[in-house]
Amino acid sequence: MLCKNNENTGMIKKLINNGAYQKIAENDLVAKQRYNLFWFYSIFGTLITALLSYQTFFIFELKGFIPFLIPILGVMYILNYAALQFHKQFKLAYFIVIFSTLSLVHILTYFSGGILNPGMFYLASVVLLAFMLLGTRVGRIIFALSCIHLIYFYFISVHTSWVTNIISEDQLTQDYLVTGIMGLLILVAQINYLEGSKNIVIQNITKSRNELEEKNIELKKLSLVASNTSNAVIICDKLGYVEWVNKSFTEMTQLSLGEINGKYIEQLYTGPSLNNQKIIALRECVKSNNSYEGELLKVRKDDSKFWAHIIVTPILGDNGQMEKIVIIENDISEKKNSEEKLAEYLDSLEKTNKELEKFAYVVSHDLKAPLRAIGNLTGLIEHDAGDKF
Repeated sequence: MLCKNNENTGMIKKLINNGAYQKIAENDLVAKQRYNLFWFYSIFGTLITALLSYQTFFIFELKGFIPFLIPILGVMYILNYAALQFHKQFKLAYFIVIFSTLSLVHILTYFSGGILNPGMFYLASVVLLAFMLLGTRVGRIIFALSCIHLIYFYFISVHTSWVTNIISEDQLTQDYLVTGIMGLLILVAQINYLEGSKNIVIQNITKSRNELEEKNIELKKLSLVASNTSNAVIICDKLGYVEWVNKSFTEMTQLSLGEINGKYIEQLYTGPSLNNQKIIALRECVKSNNSYEGELLKVRKDDSKFWAHIIVTPILGDNGQMEKIVIIENDISEKKNSEEKLAEYLDSLEKTNKELEKFAYVVSHDLKAPLRAIGNLTGLIEHDAGDKF
């Protein structure tokens, strides 16, 4: 039993978390207000149909098939709201609630005095609901249908006996009072939702404007820094296509934004030092949202060569997805030239040292030979005439 209750609780939580309201974008305030109004109208329509069903069957004891349509419409309100949580077709659900309400008023009018039916007050709320939920075009259609409804019941009330009035003359005044108040309450609730939507939208616009102003200030600062830095700065979209370059990039490469705008990031790096491994490494870093750093020998527009140190950095959004790619290049030709000269000097020094070692060996060998001869001669003299000295 406990497991079954837990399963039911889990299903309810899943329905709430995956319901229609959860599928509305967080910043779509108008859609949220429309959904809230739809929810209110569905609840209100269900309560009204329940009350009317009670009056029809137990107070007025109306016979025939028409009274049975009222509770059916009440069930429609509930089923329509529940079905929306699964199919997520908002416009379809809104159409159903509007036409259900219009149908309810139409059915009631047949046995509520025809054109004298106090329920005609509800037509204004139905028209307003159509405008608010489905826009101007559908609102005009519902307005036209409401006018046709009024003309139709005026005609049959005057020229036919198709309509009846189950409300006694003593109850008619009271019914007008209750229906008028209920109709006004619905209109006030709708206007309140409309005013609330307007205020929320205005607040959201004001907040967005303030945030945009702050971002613009930051962007101006960043733009000023990026435009005037000595390093070349390239900004690409999330796919790696060039969107903007600063002045230093143009001076460094002799390429303007117009010449490389929309080009893929790999097309910026073509040169004698770019082998397949470097291209693959650059490509993989961009795809995997990782940074890339390296030194490349690039070619300017006039075919002159220069060394550049590049840093490729992905800019991630709040959701962790890449939004932009920023590339910073620094001309390190002087450094590389110095390194090459130093390498040449070390190579030359190494060769000189080897030559000196060779010279020392030769000199040492050449000096040792006569000294050895002198030593040998001295030894002979000492042997032959040593006792005479």
